Amino acid sequence: MSLEENPDTRAYYVPARRRLEDARVLLKCYRYDGARYLAGFAVECVLKALILVNSTPKERPTLVARLKGEIGHDLDGGADRGCAMRREYATDQVTRRVEKKIRDQYLPAHPRAAVQAYRYNGWSIRVRVIDPDFEGRSLVARDNEFVPILKALDESVQDRVTMLLLLTPEESQRSDLSQEFDEFGPSTVR
Repeated sequence: MSLEENPDTRAYYVPARRRLEDARVLLKCYRYDGARYLAGFAVECVLKALILVNSTPKERPTLVARLKGEIGHDLDGGADRGCAMRREYATDQVTRRVEKKIRDQYLPAHPRAAVQAYRYNGWSIRVRVIDPDFEGRSLVARDNEFVPILKALDESVQDRVTMLLLLTPEESQRSDLSQEFDEFGPSTVR
């Protein structure tokens, strides 16, 4: 039975494949930090799947609990949310500053755009801009338009923006990463 077919490993293998696909897209757009982060996440998920597939059925419930807890992906010191990427989305002063900068500099010329930023973990900030005006523009052209906006942020904030999704409304419906913004939504942490 393959990793994808095994019910015990599917929860790790399927997200790994998706994150690797997303990493390849980011790599093509020269978004190296985001690509590296997602590729590492994919490797972590595959390793968890391999641990499970090489365990006995009796060991699996305990291993699943440990993979989601004490030996899980835990950058913040809290409980692991597992490869399903379920976490609280937090906005804070820094994420609000990023959103404000984009809104102030981008929205006057693109009033139909929607901007959202959230803190993925203690370090990383993810940003999504959905704009119908992106239609027909390459990913590189879109990215080039945002480089000056991000460069206007403090350097310490620039380093924290590890993902920048610049999508049309239609593309946002097909993107797994974009759906994370919709499925889990921001927390009420302010």
